[in-house]
Amino acid sequence: MKLLVAGFDAMCPEVVARLGDELPTLARLARDGTFARIHLTDSACTPPIWTSIATGVAYGEHKVRGLTKNGTGELWSAGDVATATLPDVALNKAGLTVGLLNLPVTTHPPRALAGWMTSGDMIYPQAVYPPRLADRLERYPDPYCSYDYDVDTISVDVVREKTGLIFQEFIDRAQVSYRNLSALLDYHEPDVLMAYWHFLDSIQHHMFAIPERVAEAYRLADQMLGSLIERLSPERVVAVSDHGMRLKHEHETVDTITVDGHRLYVTDWDGHRWVVSGDHSSEALLAASWAESPDQIPTRVEDVLPWGLRAAGIEYDSGRLPDSAPARRQADLMTDAERGSVLARLRELGYG
Repeated sequence: MKLLVAGFDAMCPEVVARLGDELPTLARLARDGTFARIHLTDSACTPPIWTSIATGVAYGEHKVRGLTKNGTGELWSAGDVATATLPDVALNKAGLTVGLLNLPVTTHPPRALAGWMTSGDMIYPQAVYPPRLADRLERYPDPYCSYDYDVDTISVDVVREKTGLIFQEFIDRAQVSYRNLSALLDYHEPDVLMAYWHFLDSIQHHMFAIPERVAEAYRLADQMLGSLIERLSPERVVAVSDHGMRLKHEHETVDTITVDGHRLYVTDWDGHRWVVSGDHSSEALLAASWAESPDQIPTRVEDVLPWGLRAAGIEYDSGRLPDSAPARRQADLMTDAERGSVLARLRELGYG
């Protein structure tokens, strides 16, 4: 394999640095290769940032700003991305096969390519190309509990139970995702693999103030990355996040509650109360398996993928393939029932 790009939503440079050798894979990348921070200049929001990473162009060109299109209530999809460039198209034009696992926006809905592509994980309906591979995928578990506290008393026991269930749900989802990736790799090991996991974001939103929970989640991420490297022996490895995480400020909350010595914040999202402790920060992580001079390390998220491809000896003209855009009609492959289910899930997760 030429290149592995592992994306971890909300992987925070400060947490990785603090845990150090507890994360042996990332520690090795930091010691022998590149460890850097990307300071975001625009909104620290997953869909626009990952669209920038996956296309190699900035927000102003791809036009994706959030999970749903402004004023429509419909999810952004690959067919809605204004720029013509998508990594599967560019790499296929270069004669390479690609595997794309759950990249936000750009793998929804999956479409034909040399290799395979899957959507799903947390938000998008689970689907795969080629369609015959669907039988190889495990289904993701349903939510283990309701995340809002509108019908619950805010008490230590209730919050302790719910944070435990929420933590286990997203750990289980991550493990299902990894097993699905393993099954897809059994079908075909591509020249370039781009894989994305969301679980760190959800766990840190709900319990960033509980360091032992955060550390356990990061250890799982590091283990997954290490297992992939061992299995695939890629020539180059890039680990990247879309933003970091910070402790939520008290002035942004409705109330606070202390659970097992940790102060968790009760906030109000879209008219519902939630217990959270983390919020997005404007600093993303970048780690790579090769050492680079400081002036060559990307300072913008849209430069990460072209940088990795060049390091792996793959040249393509990012953002300049006008005939490669997917058909616009592919944006509407969800049924009304599927769209309603996805939007309900977004609301349940706290997205307005």
